[in-house]
Amino acid sequence: MANCSSVAGMRAFLDEEADHREVEYFQGLEQFREQGLPCQLPAAERDKLQDDSVLGELQQNLRALRLEGAPSSTINEAQSRLSTRRTTLEREALRLY
Repeated sequence: MANCSSVAGMRAFLDEEADHREVEYFQGLEQFREQGLPCQLPAAERDKLQDDSVLGELQQNLRALRLEGAPSSTINEAQSRLSTRRTTLEREALRLY
């Protein structure tokens, strides 16, 4: 696969108009954030998320799987569900904060 500079060079060689739709590098998320709004929850607010019943159940399930020596794929899946729930709660709490 040709890199971006060789594609641009080929377009120039063929006397074609340049195509600037490609993003050559990651440009950050700043364009999607409202200026002045927090990007992280304060620790006290993050601690309140532990009161979520679903999050508690997922944590208990993960602990039980580890104690009983479940297969690593099962533990990884439970960890993934826990992480997803925690991330969802944090995003929602940050939006409301």
